[in-house]
Amino acid sequence: MIDIKVKLENAEVRGVEEKTSQKGNNYLIINVDDERGKRSELLDYNLERKDYYKRGTYGDFLLHIEVGKYPKVTIEDFIVKK
Repeated sequence: MIDIKVKLENAEVRGVEEKTSQKGNNYLIINVDDERGKRSELLDYNLERKDYYKRGTYGDFLLHIEVGKYPKVTIEDFIVKK
C-alpha cells in the first residue's frame, strides 16, 4: 500500500459538489485544474471549507494519497492564493 502526503501548488478550483455517501456521510468533490490544465477530482470530508472552493480560486492543496485496492486522494488542507 502507498500512503503519502503531497502539495499540489497553484491549482485552480473549477467547481465543487456536495454529495452524500450510502452510509449517510456528507463530503465534497472538488474539480481542480493544475498548472498544465489537467483536470482532477479531489475529495474533502471537511464541509466547512466549501466556501473556499469558488470557481476561479487559486491555491495550494495538501493532499493525502492512499493506493491500495482502490486509490483515494483526500484534501488535508487548502491555502488560498491572494
